[in-house]
Amino acid sequence: MAVPDNQAQGDASLVYHLTYTDSEGRESLRVVTLRRIDATRDGLKLFCWCHAASANRQFKADRIREVFCVATGEVFDAPGNYFAEHPMLTAPRDPEAYALATCRHEVNLLTILAAADGEVHEDEQERILVHVYDRVPHLVLDEGKLRRRLSKVVPDVAAFEAAMWRMGRFRDGDSVALMRSMRKLIDADGHVAAAEIAFAEEINARLNLSASSAG
Repeated sequence: MAVPDNQAQGDASLVYHLTYTDSEGRESLRVVTLRRIDATRDGLKLFCWCHAASANRQFKADRIREVFCVATGEVFDAPGNYFAEHPMLTAPRDPEAYALATCRHEVNLLTILAAADGEVHEDEQERILVHVYDRVPHLVLDEGKLRRRLSKVVPDVAAFEAAMWRMGRFRDGDSVALMRSMRKLIDADGHVAAAEIAFAEEINARLNLSASSAG
């Protein structure tokens, strides 16, 4: 699932210097290119390309002490407010792609779960659609476009393992919302399949184990 083009790594308007404090209280300067902002239960989370590490990194907005915008030269000492009003979060160029990028791992797992009994039913497709809407309530989405994009999601084993790794190890996504939607999806077609229940239990167990190990 592609990241929207307005979040390209080379977009100079999205390059920032972040004064950041990590979980152990150590402060550092990070030069990043902003790729996505998620509004999570724990606050805003920034997904960025870190220029020093040459890799993708996540940053919690409440740990950012100061933001310097390279493109404008402005300095912001209220990062939470700045990113809460950022156009990438409030008005992305391609809101449907942005929505799917925000919860791509959850969508992959829900799609695999829906197909666990051999067929993805219409009611199960609706539940996945509702999950996306629930995850990004601040976005105005074109339902037709979103449906067409969801219909093209065909996750494989690699996508499943990536979803489990990212959600379990890096808290990428909303596991609570995922579990809630999984329960509703299993009941969506009016038939509770043993394969779906077993698959949902596996996901739950692996995410709980990952969370315990990470803690």
